Amino acid sequence: MNDMLLPKSSAYRIYWLGKWLERAENIARLIDSVYFKVSDDTTLGETEDWLPIVKALGAETCLNEVTGKDPSNVSPKEIVSILVFGNTSSSILNCLKIAKVNAQSVAQKSLFIQVNKAFEYLHNIDPQGITSMYELHDVMTNVISDCMSITEQVGREWF
Repeated sequence: MNDMLLPKSSAYRIYWLGKWLERAENIARLIDSVYFKVSDDTTLGETEDWLPIVKALGAETCLNEVTGKDPSNVSPKEIVSILVFGNTSSSILNCLKIAKVNAQSVAQKSLFIQVNKAFEYLHNIDPQGITSMYELHDVMTNVISDCMSITEQVGREWF
């Protein structure tokens, strides 16, 4: 346990950093669960495979607003693009972006570097390049690992 006092503003930022990392990790785990449901990992499955995830994330309205379609008419590729890379509160990339802002506000450069690395990893992936569950599974595994690693680092350094 670290004996230094944590300023209130840093504690606030660490709390929100943790919340956004947790959300990113949970979304990644939900998305990755489709990998185990789809029998053919060379595709992204069918829309029906994704609807429970969309519903669990409460992303029906988001999909409708972004695509102008009912979620049942949105392609798996569109769903993945929005939930992973979209500029919405339901996307992993957005969660990591907000986590990065919170990490930047904490006077701990190594923490910001880790969060930024996770953000940049996902940010630099071309959403159109993910065409199979195998590729998506690989990306989600990296996101989950990064989020867990950052959370462990916060625990080691602050608690």
